[in-house]
Amino acid sequence: MCTSYCNISNFYTSCPVSTNMPLACSFAFSIAADNIRCTTNLSTSGVVRENEVIVMTCNIRYSGNWAPVMRWTNSKSRHTFPDDDVTLTTTDTTVTSQLMVTASADLHGCQIVCLTYFTEPSTSLSTNATNIPSYTDMWTSTKLHVILQCKYIFS
Repeated sequence: MCTSYCNISNFYTSCPVSTNMPLACSFAFSIAADNIRCTTNLSTSGVVRENEVIVMTCNIRYSGNWAPVMRWTNSKSRHTFPDDDVTLTTTDTTVTSQLMVTASADLHGCQIVCLTYFTEPSTSLSTNATNIPSYTDMWTSTKLHVILQCKYIFS
């Protein structure tokens, strides 16, 4: 017998589902609401000097066939940070996403957001699921206050 299960406070699906079929199990997914942890090297005031490196890391523990996706965005411009700025590590039970950006005038007054969600995998998985988990979580940094360096121009 094979049982599908889910375990999340804001995730809805028809769980549990059991079958006597000797085929691959149906969709199995588990994530606890308090499993997402995010850290940053920013001070609580958000003050950072121009050209300093800002590091933000979010980590989530999960179990199941699909790993969650993490995407970093600038709250002011709504632009997603490029893959070159993000280091992603995925194992069978965790996803860790680390954003490293250099403080600049473009980041002044913004907050950096890490959105965690699910999307259909690009490769087929051994599952009978017909839906994508509707789980999402959003972590938002302190507002950044970038102190610009004075530049003197001599003529």
